[in-house]
Amino acid sequence: MIEEVFISTEYIKLNQFLKLTKLISNGSEDKQFIFSHLIFLNDVKITERGKKLHPGDIVKIMVTFDEERIFLIKKCS
Repeated sequence: MIEEVFISTEYIKLNQFLKLTKLISNGSEDKQFIFSHLIFLNDVKITERGKKLHPGDIVKIMVTFDEERIFLIKKCS
């Protein structure tokens, strides 16, 4: 199932996205989360916590070995 994430800006950085989606609870957890999980932006593996995510982008995160979460970034209207 694809989860929609709405942003009001032109883009959101990966570390901000992780907090917005409650995958991490604070900014100090972002490096460890990114290091320990497979994260894909439009099917390309990413590791940069400052990577910009734009409306229309699809983010896939392997939360556990057999659990994948898929997000679609959308612009608030």
